Amino acid sequence: MLPQVNSYKFLIVCCFCFLTMSCGSTKLGNNLGTTVSGQGNQLVFAWQSDHPFAANYQRDPIIVVAEYVEIDTNGNKRNVRQYLTPRHSRHQASQSAANIRSFQLLSQLPSPPDRSSPICLYMESKGQVIPIRDPSLGETARFRFPEWEQSVRKNTVSLLAERDLSIARNNVTVLSDQLSAIKRNLNTNLNDFNRQLANEGLANTLDISQANQCPNIQLANSTQKRPYDVLEENQIPVAAREICSFRTFNGLYVPSGGVKALVLAYLAIITPEKTFSVNDINANRETDFVQFLKILDAHKKKVLADDYSPQLGSKNDYIRFSAHAVSMQPSAIQALEKETTLTANEIAIINQVLAAELDVFSSCIDEGEQQLKTKRIAWEKQVAASPQRRVAREAFLQQRCESLFVEAEQNLQRTEEALIKAKNELAKLESFYGNGTASSSTSTVSANLNLLQCQL
Repeated sequence: MLPQVNSYKFLIVCCFCFLTMSCGSTKLGNNLGTTVSGQGNQLVFAWQSDHPFAANYQRDPIIVVAEYVEIDTNGNKRNVRQYLTPRHSRHQASQSAANIRSFQLLSQLPSPPDRSSPICLYMESKGQVIPIRDPSLGETARFRFPEWEQSVRKNTVSLLAERDLSIARNNVTVLSDQLSAIKRNLNTNLNDFNRQLANEGLANTLDISQANQCPNIQLANSTQKRPYDVLEENQIPVAAREICSFRTFNGLYVPSGGVKALVLAYLAIITPEKTFSVNDINANRETDFVQFLKILDAHKKKVLADDYSPQLGSKNDYIRFSAHAVSMQPSAIQALEKETTLTANEIAIINQVLAAELDVFSSCIDEGEQQLKTKRIAWEKQVAASPQRRVAREAFLQQRCESLFVEAEQNLQRTEEALIKAKNELAKLESFYGNGTASSSTSTVSANLNLLQCQL
């Protein structure tokens, strides 16, 4: 049996060689040997000067490898291999003296080792395992470093526990906050939706707080107020003439190219004693003149009032005439103001200007009537379609209401499931690390101190 090794330094020897370990002297044909010793996380590999591989050990890179059984939080186990010293470097191990290579081992493994299995070490050079024991013993290379093994188990579990538990606790906190945020958002969205409903003209007062209230959303049957510009059939011609008369009156004050139809028509009517007579004007034109003056006289207080608002256009609109008619207006007005009999040429000018101005005035009335009729038809169609629009609007509001709850419920369910999973994971980690599953006990290490061979 091997002597007990203290906690500060150990020496690996064969069963019959005590302080030095033969490296298969029988097969190698010599009595040269190697030793491996260690303290803390420092491992020292030494060989005799006349060892057949002394030059290789002195020259070639040597790395230390650990083999152990990894265990996860679910209890699953698998064999893993971990390099404990840097690879692909010729100077990864310090050399303090001839025939000695010193290695600084990792103080932590990347995964927790199973406590019921050993951590086996071996050395490797250029892909070849270095033998350190008599071949007659079977396994010639693997060994244990109890002091380092106990320390690295403790460090690994401690650091992994700190990392994993921190992440798991943070996940629980984040998901709990998300759950609260989803509930707050639902309340906010419901408040906004209820404010919207208050402006929808509901048939009854509602304050939505549950999904089963959504089908109760119903709009009241309300009579739509007739717009100002939608007139009865018999009001349309009157309104059209009012609008066109007002535009004609505005034309008097246009700085350039002003319309003088008002003045010209007035002079034509009040000067019947002149040779110019209504017979010289087309009968339809005479009717238009008379209607124009009557309308303007009957509605001048209304259309000239400050608060008058036409059903078409604005109060600033005015009738536009051709440049030729506008240029002949002064001559026509001057002829009507003469005290003498009009000449045939003057009468022709007056008729030409009157015809041009009255054509535009009549066109204004025709266009105005057509636009007012179009407005009325559009309004009637809108009123007729009102019930269908109300039903469609109700369906939209009900669907929007339900979607608020469906969306929130889906988010809540996903988040609650994730939170339960995160809490379970946290509990599993706390149990895994808390009960020492991944740690090593002193008794386990001591029980393996006497083993020269290390196998998983």
